[in-house]
Amino acid sequence: MGLTSRKKQKAQSNSKNNETSEESSDSEMECETLNENMVVPVEFEGRNIEGEDFHSVKKLLNQLFLKAQIDLSNLTDIIISQNYIGSALKQVVPEDELSDNDEDDDDEMDVFGVTTIVNLSQRKDKKSIEQLLNFAVLKSGENPSTKKIFEELLSNPSTSLGFLINERFINLPPQISVPLFESLRKEVEVASKKS
Repeated sequence: MGLTSRKKQKAQSNSKNNETSEESSDSEMECETLNENMVVPVEFEGRNIEGEDFHSVKKLLNQLFLKAQIDLSNLTDIIISQNYIGSALKQVVPEDELSDNDEDDDDEMDVFGVTTIVNLSQRKDKKSIEQLLNFAVLKSGENPSTKKIFEELLSNPSTSLGFLINERFINLPPQISVPLFESLRKEVEVASKKS
């Protein structure tokens, strides 16, 4: 009676636990299904890219250049240094929802997207820009005519080149980029007039 009875009792106990966990899994799945179809209204705004955004922007760049050998910290620093061009997409938190503790965290708001142009012509000597250009040439090599045009552009010193970066979290609709692009166009025009 010893071992066999204990094994049966343990198996019956495990079976009951599995049934209970299956029931809870079913209810969790129902909640997940409800949550997947739920629309949550959120308001975003484009803000200048600042030093506090470093980690969030770097995370988005990592998502964009997943397997590329690019120094993303250096690239993020370059993007932040040209904060007069580009926007960081951040959530708008209404004043009435801010508590005393939240006001301190305002500087550390997550960036949900970034849209900017990195000036390749002025920063060719930077390590991350060299890596970015090598990556672009490598990717353009899949089409010989595109690669030839791209290499001609890179070799011409009178050509002013920029690399457009538009990255956001995957669940944000692409329409959110339209006002960011409009703003980016205006910022580039202003920057062009200044130089």
